[in-house]
Amino acid sequence: MSENEPETTETELKRERELPAYIYTGAAARMLGCSDQWIRVLCERGRFKGAIRDGPSGRWRVARADIAAFIEASRPRVKRKA
Repeated sequence: MSENEPETTETELKRERELPAYIYTGAAARMLGCSDQWIRVLCERGRFKGAIRDGPSGRWRVARADIAAFIEASRPRVKRKA
């Protein structure tokens, strides 16, 4: 592990294992600060590759990894001078 890399504790690892891999659109919307309707639109457009429809209800579920990737892709890039 490098000096700049944060150390992962056992508690953090346990918490990650307890989190569901998929979340419903309402939870995704709260994480992204938008409406759950917009999350459903993004699911229908294929923006979240891991999004699935939940059984007979047809509710969308989004992979947490897709939410994290969306947040990372949305961050502004800062150009640094050499």
